[in-house]
Amino acid sequence: MPSIWEISVKLLYAAVLLISACSFPRRTTPPPEEVEGLKRWGAAVAEGQEAYDRGEYVKAEQLWRVALQAAEAFGPDNPRVATSLSNLGMVYRHEGRYAEAEGLCKRALAIWEKTHPDDPQIGSALNNLAEVYAAQERYAEAEPLYRRALTVFEQGWGSTHPDLAVCLSNLANVYRNQGKFAEAEPLYQRALAIWDKSQGMEPTDSAKGLDNLGLLYTEKGQYAAAEPLYRESLKRTEKAVGSEHPEVAMPLGNLADLYRLQGRYSEAEPLYRRTIEIQEKALGSEHPLLARSLNNLGALRREQGHYDEAEALYSRALAIWEHSLGPDHPEVARGLTNLGTVYYSDHRYGEAEDSFNRARSIAEKVLAPDDPSLVTILDDLAALYDAEHRYAEAETIDRQVLALRERTLGPSHRSVAVVLNNLAAVYVAQGRLTEAEPLMQRAVSIFEQALGGDHSDLAQAFNNLGGLYYKQGRYAEAEQSFARAFSVAQKALSPNHPRLAAIRRNYAVCLRKLDRAAEADALEARRIATPDQPVQMDPSN
Repeated sequence: MPSIWEISVKLLYAAVLLISACSFPRRTTPPPEEVEGLKRWGAAVAEGQEAYDRGEYVKAEQLWRVALQAAEAFGPDNPRVATSLSNLGMVYRHEGRYAEAEGLCKRALAIWEKTHPDDPQIGSALNNLAEVYAAQERYAEAEPLYRRALTVFEQGWGSTHPDLAVCLSNLANVYRNQGKFAEAEPLYQRALAIWDKSQGMEPTDSAKGLDNLGLLYTEKGQYAAAEPLYRESLKRTEKAVGSEHPEVAMPLGNLADLYRLQGRYSEAEPLYRRTIEIQEKALGSEHPLLARSLNNLGALRREQGHYDEAEALYSRALAIWEHSLGPDHPEVARGLTNLGTVYYSDHRYGEAEDSFNRARSIAEKVLAPDDPSLVTILDDLAALYDAEHRYAEAETIDRQVLALRERTLGPSHRSVAVVLNNLAAVYVAQGRLTEAEPLMQRAVSIFEQALGGDHSDLAQAFNNLGGLYYKQGRYAEAEQSFARAFSVAQKALSPNHPRLAAIRRNYAVCLRKLDRAAEADALEARRIATPDQPVQMDPSN
């Protein structure tokens, strides 16, 4: 069975640099009407900032439009116009209105370059434009902007300014998202070192730097390295702002995600629930960040097979996004996609298809054709069609997704390997084993190169390849693949993880086929009881 993609929301340190209502030097005392204009502009910027921080993006947009109107009274090239444009652009980015965000950020950058060519605020404008590109996976356009911003910050503010750390972290995100972990890690570490030493910064900045580094290790499958970073981040955040502050939700949620990935469900669940309790109390019942946490708890409950509760959690998250962001927001599309994964897992394929198609309709309306969220929706539709034996439709979409991911992420990205596996599964289901084999072999190679030798995705790839060899009657090769899958899974997953149980089961079946029943018995004797889970490409089928 192909992989079904769930859009889990990772809590990464906020990457934008909103420009505050700072003062600009004057040579004369302004007339009274100009003073009133300055007050109106400053108040709108400040109130918009507060709304933005609360996640009230519609209100922030309204206030920053007022600020922009007030700023334009000082002339089209006034720095206050640039400030207002940049901040408004960041709201549009959050709302998924990328074309509008890009236009505003470019205008802001042009004003700063024309009127204050040596001002470090140019770095903030460059960073924010890069963020718009990065949100669309336009990494080739984002990277040089981040690098230019870093140069501006270092020349204007030196090598230890907190904004430099933000930009370093953002550039690291670009590399991490492309699977360039070796290039991302030193940037995260440098950003963390700056936050650890900087004076006058937010008290939780260093904790957020730890979280970002933890996310890198999590994606690399280095769970043992990630866990102490999340724990230290949680400790620092609670010390700085108290245990009930909404900023505590970030390290809590990331630690919960780590445990969920490892199959440590009993440890993950209370952390998710505590995150929700904190956010609901501090932010209210309609905040987008609360929806993210509800979404991630829903993912946990879905993996545990508690589909009714998962559906309720996803439905509530979706309702919050629709209410707070509007019915055509990309987050709404993601929420519909995740709701569809519950229906898929519960074999409610008609409802799953309705959810995926609704998500696809929204995404095609507001996102670029190669946007990662739209690609994920297409991937899930292909998996659904495969489950319904609609192989021609599944193959068409998988090939489309493969081309998109190779073009946007490169041929060696881990996401390409996932799609290769899914396309191979479609071939296997039709008995087209010869066509499936090179795809699975390429997927294994990509995972080894991108993630190293001890990642759970690599274990699954070897498991799938072993299943293919088994179906071909190539039992010795199947045994080697299952043995490698089991070895990797033991290192990457908790002892009671359902994926480890599935790999163990497949390995034992293969051993029995080779008349190695004693080894199979010994393997199964080590098994820890786990909830029933669908077995991906069980060779006994």
